Amino acid sequence: MKKNERLMEQLREVDDKFIAEAAPSKARSGKSPVKWTVIGAMGAAATGIVLWQGTKIIPDKKVFENNTSYDQQIELPENSTTYDQQIELPENNKTYGQRIEFPEISGELPIIRTSGFESGAMGFDGFMTYDISTVLDGNPSRENCEFTELPVFLRSEQNRDAYSIEEMDEKLKDIAAQLTDEEYVSSYDNRYDCDLSATAGDIKLKMTSSGNISIEFENAVDLPDEFGVYSLKNDDKAQVTSSLKYLGEKYGNILGLYAPVPSVNIHYNYDANPSATYNLYDDSDDPLTALINYSFRELYFVGEEYTGNLTNIHYNDYLTSLEFTGMYPVIGYEQAYEELLSGNYHTTVWEEACLPDGIDPEEVTFTGITYRRTQDYKYQLPYYHFLIELHAERTGEYALSEGMKEYGAFYVPAVSPDYLIIENTDVAYN
Repeated sequence: MKKNERLMEQLREVDDKFIAEAAPSKARSGKSPVKWTVIGAMGAAATGIVLWQGTKIIPDKKVFENNTSYDQQIELPENSTTYDQQIELPENNKTYGQRIEFPEISGELPIIRTSGFESGAMGFDGFMTYDISTVLDGNPSRENCEFTELPVFLRSEQNRDAYSIEEMDEKLKDIAAQLTDEEYVSSYDNRYDCDLSATAGDIKLKMTSSGNISIEFENAVDLPDEFGVYSLKNDDKAQVTSSLKYLGEKYGNILGLYAPVPSVNIHYNYDANPSATYNLYDDSDDPLTALINYSFRELYFVGEEYTGNLTNIHYNDYLTSLEFTGMYPVIGYEQAYEELLSGNYHTTVWEEACLPDGIDPEEVTFTGITYRRTQDYKYQLPYYHFLIELHAERTGEYALSEGMKEYGAFYVPAVSPDYLIIENTDVAYN
């Protein structure tokens, strides 16, 4: 089907509801951050809209029985379509970007005192979907989470200048030259969180001193018919994945991604309308580098909703606003899973209503390790992220469509309890 034919078909299905993306808040801190080398992209910070409602204090580390294999208890639902198999792993001979090397910290690691985690927006941290595999977004640690230590970061209290005006101008000029032959013109601009603006024909480019880059095509780029960026009303994960592979090959290297990997998440609202994310991150042969790129460096695409033509490219590098604290010992996956089943986790789920019979191990899905900011905005900490099928009764306008399931997010702190004290967490659920 040609795009003009698809356009007419989709126009007949126009919904009056629109989804607004929540812009990430500015990072703040008074300490000097480590200047990271820009080599990759972030995949998925927190997907979904969330509200901090409560948390449980993590007790002392329990002894895990080695003769119990919790991995065997986690089984994905049977489905004739296995979406994960559509995302191919990089070839062994693929060229990767530079590994991230964290500085050595002398002396003992400081104890982390925090008041939990915060998502930063109103709502519920979870997903509605017909198949749990659609929300598994390519987190590299889902298949490889055998870390013994992970970095912890302090959040900056204010934006830091990781790039000078001259460096930004050189970067944008190089990007523009790879996109068009039109004349490049730049101008200093410290408004709207943008430190340098530029134009090259009908292309507008912006870059902040923290390293975030945006590209706007005044005339949308017409993509081949089999590809397209349809963020709303798109529940075809294979189409999103193939489109991202095409976009990664065409634009990934321009923005510094050596091995761009799709990070696709598809979920639904109460009206059963799907929403898709078109994100890439830079893979690595080093598992930690891949996880950091996935967690803090993000390349994502925006398109015209009914034609799928490309209108915007955004690259965000959140590492530049973080200060490395140290490499902290972390609990393993099996212990994290035991803590989950024991009720030691953070969540926004109203458990009494949504899990009246407690957690059923067969309804737990591990999505990978994810970084989240703490409620006091002081840290970015790693968590084991689980999704659990919920059983709350939904009626009226909140009733789920037939066959749809609801999943809530549950987080187990990855940092060893020997180094983590969670305070002020007696927040009642409503």
